[in-house]
Amino acid sequence: GDVEFDALSLNGEDSECVVSLPPSSLSWISDCDDFIAGPNATWPHILVATTIADGAVSQEAQTFTMNITSLPSGGANVRVYKTTANGNDFFGDPVVLTLGSNNITVSAVSFDRAVKFQFSSGDVEFDALSLNGEDSECVVSLPPSSLSWISDCDDFIAGPNATWPHILVATTIADGAVSQEAQTFTMNITSLPSGGANVRVYKTTANGNDFFGDPVVLTLGSNNITVSAVSFDRAVKFQFSSGDVEFDALSLNGEDSECVCNTTTGTDTQVAIDSFTWIDGMTYTTSNNTATFTLMNSNYCDSIVTLNLTINNSSDIDAFDIQNGIKLFPNPTTNDITISLEGIDVVEVLLIDINGRVLLRQSGIFDQDRINLSSYVPGTYFVRIMTPEGRREIRVAKQ
Repeated sequence: GDVEFDALSLNGEDSECVVSLPPSSLSWISDCDDFIAGPNATWPHILVATTIADGAVSQEAQTFTMNITSLPSGGANVRVYKTTANGNDFFGDPVVLTLGSNNITVSAVSFDRAVKFQFSSGDVEFDALSLNGEDSECVVSLPPSSLSWISDCDDFIAGPNATWPHILVATTIADGAVSQEAQTFTMNITSLPSGGANVRVYKTTANGNDFFGDPVVLTLGSNNITVSAVSFDRAVKFQFSSGDVEFDALSLNGEDSECVCNTTTGTDTQVAIDSFTWIDGMTYTTSNNTATFTLMNSNYCDSIVTLNLTINNSSDIDAFDIQNGIKLFPNPTTNDITISLEGIDVVEVLLIDINGRVLLRQSGIFDQDRINLSSYVPGTYFVRIMTPEGRREIRVAKQ
C-alpha cells in the first residue's frame, strides 16, 4: 500500500483521491507554457504576441508586462522581434530585465506583422505576467490567509502622518444619510508589535470641524469601537498607530473583510420520506443518513457542510408535499427565485445561509412571488417555507 500517486483513473474516470493543486503565485519562464522555444541558446524562450496570420489584430499595439521576483546570477535580457512592412525581420536592442515591473509596448502599425518577445534565460521568476492585457494562467493570486496584517490589507489607506500611518474609512460626507448611522469596526487581534499599538476615532462635527478621539490601546483578542449615530452628514475614520498588527477577523459596519479567509462550517438538516439526494449528488437513506461536503469557493475560502438526514415515513409529510406542490425556480439562479405555492394561500419565507443565519424574512408571500438574491454572494442557501400545515426547506444555488 506504500505506493504514492498524483493521478489515478479507472475506465476514464478520474479518482477523487487526488486533486490538482491550484497554480502557484510564482512561476519561472522555463516552467510556463505561455513561452515557446527560441531560435538559439542566446534567446531560448519566446513569448509570441501576434503573428501575420492574426490579420488586423496584428496591426494593433502589442504589450507584455511582467513582475519579476528573482533573476539568475548573471541577469537576463529581453528583446523585440518583429516583421517590417516589406516582410523583413527586425531585432530590437536587448533590454535588461530588473526586479519588479517590466514592460514593453510595440507601437501599432498599418500592416499585418509578427511580434515576439525573446528572453535570454528561463531562470526568471515572476508573480504576474500579462500579454496584451490577458493575464497568464501560469500564476494565480494565492487565496487570502486566515491571518492578515494591517500593513498588508487593502482595506486600509495611508494615514496623515507617521504617528497614524493607517486608516480604516468607515464613511465620508459624500455617503449622505448613510454617514449619519452608527459606524463600527471589530477586529480580532492575534499579534501586536513589541511596543503595542493604538487606535483612535477621527470624525467631522456638525459645524464641519475635525474631531480626534483619545487613543485607545489595542489588545489581543476582540477589539471594537462604535461611533454613535448623528443627525448630520459626516466623515468617520479609524486611525491606527502601526501596521504590524496581525488579525484573523475584521469587519467594518457589519461587512467582513476579504483580507482574511476562514473555512466556515454548517449543518444541512433535512427530512425525507424514504431517501434524499444531496448537494454531492449522492442519494442517502435511513442506513446512510450523514455525510460531509466541501463547497469550494473561487478564493479557496471553502465551506464545509454536514448532512443530518432524518427519514420519516409518516403520511403527513407525503401528503403535505403532494397536496401543496411547493417548487422554486430557476434553481440554480443568478438573481430571482420564483416560489410556486399550488394549494397554499400565503406563507412566510426565510432565506438561510449554510451557517444557519437568517438573511431574509418575508411574510405574506403568495403563489409566483419572487425572492431577489442578486445582492448575495454566490453559494448555497436554503429557503425555508412555513405554512399552517407544516414547513419545507429547499436548497438553492446562487451563481
